Amino acid sequence: MSVFWIAWKSIKHRGFASFLTIISMMLGVMLVVCVLTIHGVVKRSFSNNGEVGYDLIIGAKGGNLQLALNSVYYLSQPVETIPYEYLMECEDQAFREKEVKRSIHYRAHRGRSSVLEAIHENLQLVGFGGPVALANELSLDAFDDAGLVGTGMFEPGIFQDLGYVDWVIPILLGDYFDEFRVVATTSRFFDDRLLEFPEEDFFDLLQAEDDPQPSDVVERDPPKPYEDLEKVTFSFAKGRAFVEYNEENAYFECVLGSRVARETGLTVGESIQITHGVPASKGGDAALHNQKFHVVGVLEATGRPEDRAVYVNMEGFFLMNDHATSLLTDEEYEQIIEEKGEAFIDQEFDQRRVPLPLEQRRISAILVASATLGGVNPYAGSIQKEVNKGRLEKSTQWTDYSPPRLQKAASAIFPIAEINKLFVYIVTPIQTVLLILTFMICLVSGISILVSIYNSMSDRRHEIAVMRALGANRRNILMIILTESSMLGMLGLGMGWVFGHGIIGISAPYVDSYAGVTVSFFDIAPPISEYLPWVNSKLSAEFFLLPFILVLTILVGVIPAISAYRTDVSQNLGK
Repeated sequence: MSVFWIAWKSIKHRGFASFLTIISMMLGVMLVVCVLTIHGVVKRSFSNNGEVGYDLIIGAKGGNLQLALNSVYYLSQPVETIPYEYLMECEDQAFREKEVKRSIHYRAHRGRSSVLEAIHENLQLVGFGGPVALANELSLDAFDDAGLVGTGMFEPGIFQDLGYVDWVIPILLGDYFDEFRVVATTSRFFDDRLLEFPEEDFFDLLQAEDDPQPSDVVERDPPKPYEDLEKVTFSFAKGRAFVEYNEENAYFECVLGSRVARETGLTVGESIQITHGVPASKGGDAALHNQKFHVVGVLEATGRPEDRAVYVNMEGFFLMNDHATSLLTDEEYEQIIEEKGEAFIDQEFDQRRVPLPLEQRRISAILVASATLGGVNPYAGSIQKEVNKGRLEKSTQWTDYSPPRLQKAASAIFPIAEINKLFVYIVTPIQTVLLILTFMICLVSGISILVSIYNSMSDRRHEIAVMRALGANRRNILMIILTESSMLGMLGLGMGWVFGHGIIGISAPYVDSYAGVTVSFFDIAPPISEYLPWVNSKLSAEFFLLPFILVLTILVGVIPAISAYRTDVSQNLGK
């Protein structure tokens, strides 16, 4: 009879005690697997989702981490808004001219200009030409210079003018569709975003400027074509991205994330109503907007936060009730309601289908991709300093129609840095404590194997004496006990691994629902080097559990094995 069979028969003979010992080890291994795997999946999910193709987020001053979680992952509570002019400082001249011509300031100025032009024409009709007409014409030019050109809004924004910015995307948050966040943005959001920079012979160009004579240049691989560069892409399972305006849906188009479409059953061609600031489950039905957005596209599943968001056209979002920044004080607003009623304001809004004036626009954040130079981003730090020092606040002073309580303070953050801080200062310490606790549980489980086998030795001395009498030597007895403890440990290890991943698989829908992180049964822990930096291995930390548990169970089996080894045959054979 083999050593393994004898050890297995011994485990079966002490069935209940062996079962409890296996369960103890199983629980320890299960906890280790869950902690390692979930930590790895969460970290990987945050890292992958953090590869968004932009460097900076400009948003309201306050919690930097909250701004990152809110703008990148659509978690946490919505942050305060910032003036729309901050976006204008990152845009080119054509964009700024288009936006300014929608402003109250521009319309008021053109209205006053038309009056002056009429006066000028009347002077000419009645015969007042010459110096009078010239003076009036000069005054018109001076009026335009002071009222329009002097604002600086008909020039490129400061960051665009300095060449600091490649592209920017504004987002506006705060509303919900069912339990899903609504993100108001522009169609540019769905464009491809580069994650790696095109290779440029920047240093060779510098050398050529300093040394006009041809020189030996180190040969480099040819740069990759744009199609081969790593980038964030958006594919549509159905439909298309929304456009700023069309005759069919005006400004009210939206795109659904894959999970939103799957859980709500909505598809292209249907309409949705969103709630103002509160999810439907928390009383949002009372704050339901009357305006409807028409679904024109459904995104492919990406495993990123985009799957659980609804993207609406920002122009339509601005036009919704309660979204425009009021140019009136509370007293003036209440007076209008008292005189004409709320129905007057609602009716006036519903009849307006022109873009919201610039002075009434606010945004939650600006996603900024800084320009590259030689394959690096040297301008991101400059943009951050300019914003954080408050030098952009003067850009809100171009109009006489700013809101009465305009918050100007803004800050720029590096989102990836904030997420890394979250892991370094919060997640990693907690994970370390949990790992220590789970490994202590494994150790206690190993000790339970020791106690279980050692306590059984007094009952098994006769059994061991019989085996010795039948020809088993001390080495055979030693191997049987060590094999028995190893089998108990390996059974606990196998069951703990299966149950640990089973719990992860079962809890996957709930984790995805509450944390937005996708997990599955087959997810494994990250490399051991993430936990033990001095171990240079890319193997998963789970693969080190097997030798660890095996060594542990052998070690704890040594004491009862030695006790069995020393059993006196003559004294125990007759018992």
